Amino acid sequence: FVQFTEPEMAANAVAATDGRALGDTVLSAKLADHDESTPAVHPPITSLQVSNLPSACTEANVECWFGKFGPVASVLMGPVPQHPHGDKTALVQFCDVADATRA
Repeated sequence: FVQFTEPEMAANAVAATDGRALGDTVLSAKLADHDESTPAVHPPITSLQVSNLPSACTEANVECWFGKFGPVASVLMGPVPQHPHGDKTALVQFCDVADATRA
C-alpha cells in the first residue's frame, strides 16, 4: 500500500499504474477505501507494494519497470499465498520518497 499526502497524488499514481502491462500481466491499481473521519497517521514512505505480477517476473523486471520513476534501492519478491495462478508480489524500495510517490 502507498499512502499519499494529497488525494490528487494518489489519483495520479493510480492513473499512471492501473492497466499497464508488465510482461504478460496487466497491473491493477486502485484507491483504497478510507474513513474520512480518520486522519492519515503515516507519512509517505519509500516503499511500494506491487501485486498481480506474472509468475515469470523477476526482480530485474520490476527494477527496470519502476526504475523510470527514480533509483530503486531494492526489490523483494515472493509468491502471493494461496493465489490460484501462483502470481507474485513485490516490495519496491526507492531511494527517495518523491520517486516512490511518482511510481
